[in-house]
Amino acid sequence: SMGADITELEKNIGISIANDLLPAVGPDIAFYYRGISFKQDLPLPEFGFVCSSTDPPKLLRAFPKIGDYLLSFAKDKALKAEHKSITYKDIPIQVVQLAVPVSKKPAKISIAAAVVDKYFCVGFGAEQVKTMIDCLKHGHPLLKDQSQYKSISEGYPETINQTVYLDFDAFWQQVKSLLELYAQVNAPDKRD
Repeated sequence: SMGADITELEKNIGISIANDLLPAVGPDIAFYYRGISFKQDLPLPEFGFVCSSTDPPKLLRAFPKIGDYLLSFAKDKALKAEHKSITYKDIPIQVVQLAVPVSKKPAKISIAAAVVDKYFCVGFGAEQVKTMIDCLKHGHPLLKDQSQYKSISEGYPETINQTVYLDFDAFWQQVKSLLELYAQVNAPDKRD
């Protein structure tokens, strides 16, 4: 059951999701998706998650433990998560590289996280997190701080105000292509 899985996750990472992580998240949460990236061993979505936080370092400390836990489900128990820290524009980025069992050779993918001021950022790979750092530190103002958005959202309570833009047709075509590619990669080798 999902409840048992969450309890197992909490036991393994030593952190309570309800008591430790969720109170540190929000109220500002954003996701982005910009298509499929072919920069790692497997095609992955260019997907990022950013949230404001009352305790961003707590979220960053939990991040590598979750990668280790996810690897515990791999059939090959020799697979491990590699952890490293890099620095970009004086901001440390935590990188967890996972070996994903596909075909005969594991594909390496990385997930990265950083704290920028009061924001916690996560993306597939350090490059995506670097983009988030650039946006938060040197980019355009956040949507919620732009005058056009403020005029549209006027009168709505901040706690329920949500904005979503998604070109669903383009998104669905990319998801279908990716699923077809994964099916080909994981198809049994007829030469064996």
